[in-house]
Amino acid sequence: MDICNAPAEADEHSLRVSSTAHGHTSPHKHNKAIRGAREAQVALLHLLRDVGRSSDLKPLLHRIEATALGILGCERLTIFTNEPSTNELHSRYATGTPEIHTPSDRGIAAATLREGRMINVHDVTGDPRFYNGIDRQTGYRTRSLLSVPLHGVGSEINGVLELLNKSGGTFTPTDEELALTLGSLTEITLQRHGLVDQYREKQRLEHDLELARTIQRSLLPSDDPSLAGYEISAWSRAADATGGDFYDYFPLPDGRLGLVVADVAGHGLAASLLACETRALIRSAAASGSSLVEIVRSANDLLYHDLRHERFVVLFLGALDAETGRLEFVGAGGLTFVCQSGKVRSVEATIPPLALFPEVPPAAVTEVTLRPEDMVVLATDGFYEWENWSGDQYGLGRLCDQIRANALRSPGELIRSIYRDVSSYGQGVKQVDDVTAMVIRRTHSS
Repeated sequence: MDICNAPAEADEHSLRVSSTAHGHTSPHKHNKAIRGAREAQVALLHLLRDVGRSSDLKPLLHRIEATALGILGCERLTIFTNEPSTNELHSRYATGTPEIHTPSDRGIAAATLREGRMINVHDVTGDPRFYNGIDRQTGYRTRSLLSVPLHGVGSEINGVLELLNKSGGTFTPTDEELALTLGSLTEITLQRHGLVDQYREKQRLEHDLELARTIQRSLLPSDDPSLAGYEISAWSRAADATGGDFYDYFPLPDGRLGLVVADVAGHGLAASLLACETRALIRSAAASGSSLVEIVRSANDLLYHDLRHERFVVLFLGALDAETGRLEFVGAGGLTFVCQSGKVRSVEATIPPLALFPEVPPAAVTEVTLRPEDMVVLATDGFYEWENWSGDQYGLGRLCDQIRANALRSPGELIRSIYRDVSSYGQGVKQVDDVTAMVIRRTHSS
């Protein structure tokens, strides 16, 4: 509706009808009608200005109420929103009462919502659709009403504007035009408030995710271990703000160095919480002096109980004896890559991923003795399952080629080389899984 012209045009139409019916219109009535139309225009323009300037909902709804009661000469206004979860219409604003709840399948408001059109009832006592439950609830007596549908951000109707009891009569066609304009301004007010709320919620979630990311990153080792005769380095990059991959180093009670690389199924906040839990379980069990198998069994028992088959954890847990170069490890799912004498071989997991089964099967601990220039490479599947534009994965073959070609480089350089090659292969394709790598290289005899 044209806010500037519609009230005047509607009022002129009313004047023409009056002139036809009575043969003439007095100058006094004519001037009064023009003044009323202009006052309505000014009030709507002022309301439009306020709606455009402010996003504070309650004062704007109060302004809509004051404008509606003023230009339409009615007693009350109610703004309903539909709540499908409760099958009710709830008042966002109501004259003379704090809150109204009414069934979404009964009453004039429900009919407006259902039919998607304005309804003008001159006398509610003669309309079978009228539901007097609200009058009983509030103690107010409704005589006439004008009900206007309110649209959401899309085309769906998700609310109703009701105007009650026209003073001295019934709502006219001019009133209907004004009510449609008020309905449009109410829609804009509610829609913008909803968008502002969504923006604020998005900002809050982003802040919470950043905080979670900071906490998760703080749990990763701040430095790589300094171990005579060895170079050890690790790196991780999440696909989202938080991820399910992690790595860890810690001293074992028997003097060996504990090493962990883990990949929780999925990524995002839920995976990051599970990653933190897994890290804590492993560290706690390791501090008690348990063997590698006992550590894995303890973590599996608790994770299986907590996760109930909804997620699982791929895990490498190793113990390095720096003096002998002996590395014992348990692989729970995933692969371990061993590079010796320029040859790369993959070592299969000895047990399934954690949390899939209630008990860990008898696990054979894998052992490898590192000689100078030998290394062990751990890389989560986010590397070799990264796809290019054609949907083809990077693959284990390319990963092994990169390990072989960079076998004499430092662990940090090797990891960077692998990541650069994977990124180049999948250029332009968004990272969809977390990637984590650890390289353990023996430089000389201890």
